[in-house]
Amino acid sequence: MQLFDDARYASIFLWRLVLRDGDFASSTDTAQSTSTVSFADRLKSLFWIAVTNFVVPVLLSLAQ
Repeated sequence: MQLFDDARYASIFLWRLVLRDGDFASSTDTAQSTSTVSFADRLKSLFWIAVTNFVVPVLLSLAQ
């Protein structure tokens, strides 16, 4: 059951990320778009944030 919840929320998150990326691409005024970072770069940053949010607590748990 937890797997389905995680998959559902991850897919919703990624879908919203894609929609947000499309909003920036379709913006006609470049002053309004605050980010010119590509989707792949944004996804890579989110991956490293997720990894550190998992690894650091595990390491602290092991050290305890």
